[in-house]
Amino acid sequence: MKAPENYTGYCPPITRVFTGTVTVSRIDPAGTTVQYRWAGPDFTGPTQTLAFAAGDPLSKEVTHTAQIADDGTVQRWIEILSPGTAASDTAEVQVDCEPLSIVASSIRVAYDRSACGTPGHGPAVIITTAVEVNGPVRVEYEWEINEGRQVTPGAFETDGPGTVTLSHRLESSPLTAEGLLRARLRFTSHTATGRVLDFSPPPCPSA
Repeated sequence: MKAPENYTGYCPPITRVFTGTVTVSRIDPAGTTVQYRWAGPDFTGPTQTLAFAAGDPLSKEVTHTAQIADDGTVQRWIEILSPGTAASDTAEVQVDCEPLSIVASSIRVAYDRSACGTPGHGPAVIITTAVEVNGPVRVEYEWEINEGRQVTPGAFETDGPGTVTLSHRLESSPLTAEGLLRARLRFTSHTATGRVLDFSPPPCPSA
């Protein structure tokens, strides 16, 4: 039996995949069918069938996906129901659930002055930040420029804890030539603190 990795983070719930091996001593000329099920404390899975045909290897891998939404140790094993009865050793995974955490780092800006060329326009502006999340989640957000002058929605989805880089590009325009700009990252789908940055793009080169 092979247990999945332990998990610490947000549990909305999460999935953990257990892996086991079913082995027969021989395969009948007409094939051998094994009936088995996954089991655990307070858990009994459905009966499943595994077919071994002539020429197949004597061992086959099977998997079980557990849905977990609470702290604790989750144990699983395989019970052979026929032919004969047997049980595998026990595999376990430790899950420590935490409240959802969405944390954005400071906003950074870069300027693309190659986008200059139109009189009265400033350079293009690239705004980025890194967002750390502690579990699988879909997050919706908005980039807001100058208190609503420009609002651009976005979303990202993770399958576990990790860091996601968000980027927004302001194309060269009269807005980017106005001097002081304020970029605000606001999360709209979950309660989380966004980020704000005031900055002044450099002027485009004179012709």
